[in-house]
Amino acid sequence: MTSRRFLFVGSTGRIGRLLNRALRQAPVDGVEMVWVVRRPDAEFDDTLVWPDLSDPAPLLEHVAKFGAFDVVFGFAGVSQNSDKSDPTAMAQHVSLARNTVLAAKVAGIPRVLLASSSAVYGAGKGVPFREDDPLTPVNAYGASKRDMEHAVSGEDGVTCLRVGNVAGADMLLTNALASDGAPLTLDIFPDGHGPRRSYIGPNNLARVLVGLASVPSPLPKLLNVAAPNPVAMDSILDAAGIKWTSRPKSASGHQDIVLDCARIAQVVPSEISEVTAEGIVADWQRTIGAL
Repeated sequence: MTSRRFLFVGSTGRIGRLLNRALRQAPVDGVEMVWVVRRPDAEFDDTLVWPDLSDPAPLLEHVAKFGAFDVVFGFAGVSQNSDKSDPTAMAQHVSLARNTVLAAKVAGIPRVLLASSSAVYGAGKGVPFREDDPLTPVNAYGASKRDMEHAVSGEDGVTCLRVGNVAGADMLLTNALASDGAPLTLDIFPDGHGPRRSYIGPNNLARVLVGLASVPSPLPKLLNVAAPNPVAMDSILDAAGIKWTSRPKSASGHQDIVLDCARIAQVVPSEISEVTAEGIVADWQRTIGAL
């Protein structure tokens, strides 16, 4: 069977490293994923060293030697240590996306799946956000992802994925791992729960991405990506056995920032399932415990 060849740009970010572990733990038959790194990285087996996305030469050399790619996943972002409130730093998301799309075009890669974010929507509105809702981001990170989407909106074969909270790449579980057992402080709203978000586990996300890459028909230009049922952060912490203390919070639009995932459920129905907080945490724990 001829394998499908996928290229992942942004391998060394939090999401990229989780996806690499998930796909090594549970490989997909007939799929070869090549991971782009700026310099050699021992964590990755099948890599393309590509220091500067504005120069497509390393990609073209790889294609000439090993064969064409079917899809490129554009998950490159600014440094994890960058200030997400800094518009200048966040503006790099636009250039990274443009360079990825241009390189794909030069290399003849017909489909590009770019990582956007649920942050493009802004504060919650009481009901899940749909892909055609207005974008009113409240911070520089969300604004940069909105600008990124606009910059590539006219490109053929490009889909922007408005990814929700990826368990293990989000700040909640990242902070929990860094807390060395100290309780986290969590805002608790009048209904007795913390912030609600649309989550997805890394294994589930890996399956969704491979599914999207494999759909034969053209994809929608915009897709929300998460499990269909939002979960409260206190439920995530409880499911993970992580200690936390409450900080009373008045009702506001920041409790519910959740996604309507009906569109993606139609595109890859076999990969989207209703997941509980316990299931999302189990997915994350299985991934970080792999290898």
